[in-house]
Amino acid sequence: MRSYWLTICLMLSVLVGCKNKEDKQEPIPKEVTEKIISEELSPQDIAKLKLTEFALDPQTKQRISDWQAYNKLDDLIINVKNADLNLFYNDDGDMETLVKNLKGNMPKNIQSEATEARVLAIETQLLKLKSIANLSTTKKPELLASIHGLLEAFYNLNFQMNAKVEADNITIEKP
Repeated sequence: MRSYWLTICLMLSVLVGCKNKEDKQEPIPKEVTEKIISEELSPQDIAKLKLTEFALDPQTKQRISDWQAYNKLDDLIINVKNADLNLFYNDDGDMETLVKNLKGNMPKNIQSEATEARVLAIETQLLKLKSIANLSTTKKPELLASIHGLLEAFYNLNFQMNAKVEADNITIEKP
């Protein structure tokens, strides 16, 4: 009787201990993920997003002409609008440097709490898009929603900087 129970326990441990090789999933290489997303995503898809674009006023452009981090962000936005997400796949710290420079080197003449909040929103959207773009399970609608969020944050920053410059130019004469 003892050998009977020992045999049953041994058989159960063998059955439980054996793993089915089909259960293992190999991670999808990063190159394949980039290829899948780039084949699915096109500039026309991004152009179809419903956004209110705000361009910079000439006075605002003049005030931020020395702000290199904004110029890099503008180039990044142009690349995103062209469905080029290569910067988001790199792990060399360019994104963190860009965000740090956006926060730290903001010109004093456009600096306000509202502008700083918009920069923080851009940081959040950049990091969100980077994490979504690097997932192997990302679908096109998720990626487009994240791109929409980034573009919206960027245009809101432009709007806020224009509003700050306009408010600074208002002079009220007291009678």
